[in-house]
Amino acid sequence: MKTGAKAVRRKDMLIVEDERVIADGYGDLFADQGYSVRIAATGNAAVREFERKRPDVVFLDIMLPDGNGYDVCRKMRELDSFVPIVFSTALDGPGDIERGLEAGGDDYVLKTDSDRVRIARVARAVARYDAFMARRAATAGATEIRIGSVTVDTARLTIVGGRKRGEMLTRTEADILSLLDTDRTKVFSVEEIVSGIRGEGFACNDNIIYVHMFHIREKLGKAASDRIVNVHRTGYQLKP
Repeated sequence: MKTGAKAVRRKDMLIVEDERVIADGYGDLFADQGYSVRIAATGNAAVREFERKRPDVVFLDIMLPDGNGYDVCRKMRELDSFVPIVFSTALDGPGDIERGLEAGGDDYVLKTDSDRVRIARVARAVARYDAFMARRAATAGATEIRIGSVTVDTARLTIVGGRKRGEMLTRTEADILSLLDTDRTKVFSVEEIVSGIRGEGFACNDNIIYVHMFHIREKLGKAASDRIVNVHRTGYQLKP
């Protein structure tokens, strides 16, 4: 290393996987990508590790010996709303994926996916987190969105005004609202929403965006949720 050069901190990754051979394989894979890897074999151990030292990303199996990854994700979200959590699962039904997103997950990887897909999905989740935190720092004090009688602070992921005050959003929900707020005269297609919040090429379908929209409306309450319009076969618009 050149004198005076600044060392780049390795991203800290928490892998939650009870099958040791698989966990070691993931550990080697991501260590080769520059991550500093910790492994937890149970949900309880994962939450303890998460609380002891906050990772930069969590790679979380759903089937665990002492419960399931959905509950682990919810417990982690009670501790931190921001750290990216990527589910690793053999369950590929729409309901399984939606449960992960509802629990607070940022993305998912199927166990049948290639290592290349695993690496890309985790890297994208980390990049989204870094971009979100940079935007949060740069726009401190200017992150509130007014939606009817409700005020949302997209940096703190919290509803700060209206009857739903104190309700928490996920980072994806806040990103969707921020995107829709950029032009309230525009109807954003599902493809534009996915591209805007996660980048080109992200695998997502209409139903998953629908799930996010459903939860956004539920959290905002009727007075505000009526401002989010689903235009048939076109997309979504946030009305002025």
